[in-house]
Amino acid sequence: MILIIAAVIMVMAIIFFVWKGKKAGEPAEIQNNAQNGAGGGFSEYGIGGDREYPEGIIVLEPGDDYNVMLSDRGLLSSEGSLSAVGGALNPTEGAAAVSAKESASTTTVLVYCIGSDLESENGCATADLREMIESGIGKAKNVNLIIQTGGTKTWKNNAVSAGRLERFRILRDGMYLLEDAEQKSMVDPDTLSEFISWGADKFPADRMCMIIWGRGGGAVSGIGGDEFHEGSLKLTDIDAAFTKAGVHFDFVGFDASLMGTVETAYMLRSHADNMIASQEAEPGGGWYYTGWLRLLAADPAIGTDILAKQLADDMVRYSATCGQAASLSAVRLDRIQGVYSQICSFLANVKTAAAGSDFARIANALSGSGISGDGLYDQTDIVEFALNT
Repeated sequence: MILIIAAVIMVMAIIFFVWKGKKAGEPAEIQNNAQNGAGGGFSEYGIGGDREYPEGIIVLEPGDDYNVMLSDRGLLSSEGSLSAVGGALNPTEGAAAVSAKESASTTTVLVYCIGSDLESENGCATADLREMIESGIGKAKNVNLIIQTGGTKTWKNNAVSAGRLERFRILRDGMYLLEDAEQKSMVDPDTLSEFISWGADKFPADRMCMIIWGRGGGAVSGIGGDEFHEGSLKLTDIDAAFTKAGVHFDFVGFDASLMGTVETAYMLRSHADNMIASQEAEPGGGWYYTGWLRLLAADPAIGTDILAKQLADDMVRYSATCGQAASLSAVRLDRIQGVYSQICSFLANVKTAAAGSDFARIANALSGSGISGDGLYDQTDIVEFALNT
């Protein structure tokens, strides 16, 4: 009887740890939630496949308990009220918070999340929302993380509504619903511009940052994936939206494939100081948000170079644990004008050479130059191409 009881306990323990989804040997700080979002997959929280999602992500409403905790079981409450929370900075001051330096610096991060089939089929956006919450950014002083959601037919959580345009703030250990509106096209530049203008007005800060989340198509197609509306936000559309909103960003990041191009950086040169993007197809897990947001929560004045390095290192390290290759680049934009001019001069020479007797040599150099484009078109590593010619 004792052996039977011990065996039952052992089996239950094994089931528990398998259910928790911790991957043996994986560093705790690189526990991402989505593994293969772009091509099917799952997460340690059961995102994707045919599973039910009874817990999802917590939505905080006025009157809800302050001290909310995110767990695999859902909502655990204690005391306090969110009824006084508004658009001002530091509404959570006085509660147990992530350690932050006393600084006059404030930071607002705007996330424009086109859920797409990455969310409806695989829960990739839900996984990233969990990572944001788990970073503790919702408890930080002088930091706002504001998210607009839309563009997907099904959300793998109980917080975000499909077919609606919603705006959230990561607060405490959940998401505080700020606004709820009828569906709009997330690939309309006016929708993007409205969100930027609204976010800058409601949550002004010393440092404004912008992340666009969705299906990336590079310099040719831009970002899209709205399951209700055709089209995409091409580079000209993003440029128009940023120009109309009139907000200058510390960095603009693209959690989407193929956006780390010279063309994208050139478009952003008057809108931001830095660009963070992948020059290749991103794995389904995309960015890993917990690590860099944890640094930002601890010090809202931390340098963008430090945040970008943490983000890139975490993304590459986590993707490797899933057997996937990944790239992410952080680019200063103050010199992109000169780079662009030099590339144009180089390509003019290439065109002249290709029109003459060197066409075969140019074609061979191009084919061996780190081409990416997800099989739809070619984006070439310009440095390799220059060296090969």
